[in-house]
Formats: sequence, structure tokens, C-alpha cells
Amino acid sequence: MAIPVLLAAVVATSSHGWTLAQARTALVRRVHAVTDTSQPDRPAYELVVTRRAARSLRVSSGGRFRFSGLARDTLTDTDVRVRFTFVRPGRIVAFHGPAADPSQPSLPIRAGFYYAWYPEAWSRGSAYPYSRLHPSLDFYAANDPPVIRRQTEAMRYAHLGAGIYSWWGEDGYPPTDVRFWRYLAVARSTPFRWAIYYERECYEDPSVERIHSELEYVKAEYASQPAYLKVDGRFVVFVYGDAQDSCPTAERWRDANATVGAYLVLEGFPGYRDYAAQPDPWHQYSGDQAE
Repeated sequence: MAIPVLLAAVVATSSHGWTLAQARTALVRRVHAVTDTSQPDRPAYELVVTRRAARSLRVSSGGRFRFSGLARDTLTDTDVRVRFTFVRPGRIVAFHGPAADPSQPSLPIRAGFYYAWYPEAWSRGSAYPYSRLHPSLDFYAANDPPVIRRQTEAMRYAHLGAGIYSWWGEDGYPPTDVRFWRYLAVARSTPFRWAIYYERECYEDPSVERIHSELEYVKAEYASQPAYLKVDGRFVVFVYGDAQDSCPTAERWRDANATVGAYLVLEGFPGYRDYAAQPDPWHQYSGDQAE
């Protein structure tokens, strides 16, 4: 009678003495931080595997287990199809996640301005909430993964091809820069794209050197990401402006961008068509202005 029991133990146990049941328990016990090094953009995930999904774990060779199925990515609040090898004492190796969508929208592109200023902007002085409206997502935080996912889905539902993301610089306030990576991650496997909206030009006159430095930062940090908007292969940057802008504004941006190669979209100002320094296209921010 001892032989059947011994055979059952051998079937359920890896060569390293770790059973399939133990491996499944370890898999669902914690959040797994992983990076897909097989893809050029090296996307990062924080995965949660449910008990039901853990049934996809199977015994492999050499005391290892293989997984192919769905897991929840807490960074983007999205179910992703992944495959990996699971080894004792509960480590994921040879990880492969979903492929990026490499597409870019064709012209003309419908895009919406987007402001990741919350929860900071829900208050103004002693006024809270600083709004007469009550958002369906409540008074949300713009770095909350479910909020980003749902708002991205809403923009896609509206047939927008891109979002123009209000950006206050690497160390600016509101802290839009530290939030931007998550928007790119949420859109990575979709055809939706993001471009930054450079805000400071409206409130000051940044020098050529500063503009150049910040364009280089955007190029290095974000432009290579699959979800960043490009036109003719160049990363897109929208620039906010004010009533005092004139030819020197366009000249500063032309000079700052000379060796960077961004696709610049400046805001129009009186007489903008007549100056020698021209960006790629222009845009008009106010909704009551003619195209």
C-alpha cells in the first residue's frame, strides 16, 4: 500500500521538493514586481495573481513551474496576459508581457487637453471643492491607476487619438512629471497616444538653454515610449502661450529645438503667420477661436 502513496508524492513534487500546490500558494501570496526585458521599452509591472488564475501554473522541468494566463497589473489597473517561469522560493523569471501597440494616429489627429492636477486643484484657499460639478469618479487623484485607466477608456470611447498632457517640468508643481509615466503605461498596448503641453511659456519666458534642456529631458525620458505621440517620426510637444508672445518666442523655441528634433506646436499669437521663425504647426487653445 505504500507504493501508490509514494508515486502520488513524486507526481506532485518537483525535483527540488517544492509541490505544485506550494508554488501556487506562493504565487498568489504577494505582489510580484517584474520587468519585461525582452521588449525594447522594458515595461514594468506589479502583478497580482488570483487563486483561480494560479491554476494555470504547471510543472515544468528542473524544479520549475510555467505560467501562461491572466494577471492583474496594479500599476495600470489592467488585466494582462503574461507568461513566465516560477522558481523557488517564489521568484518570477523569463517574464513576457503583452506587446506594445506600435501604431501612431494619422493626420488629422483628434486630441483633448488633459490636466493631471488632482487632488491639488480640488482646493483653492479655503474653498473645497473648487468646482460646481461633482465628477463621476468622485474627487479623484490623477495618479490613481483606476482613474487613469477609466479616463483613458473614456477618451478612446470619444474617438480621440491622443491626449495633450499639461506638463510643468521635471520638478514642477503640480507634480505632473512624476505622474506621466503611468499614463504612458496605461496606453502602451492601445492605439491611444500622449504628448506633453509645455505650460511655463505662458507664465515666464524660459531661456533657450532651459527649453533645450527640458526638450532633451522629454526626449530621453518619454519620447521612446510606445504611447508617446509622434508625427513623421518626431516626438510632439505642444507649447502654451500668452498675449505677450511674439516673434522672439518662436525664435527661442526654434533655436532650442535645433538639435533636438521635436515636432513643435506653438500657440498662435497676433501676426504669427508673418514671422520667419515658424514651428511645425500652430494651435489655438481657446475653444471660442476659429480654427
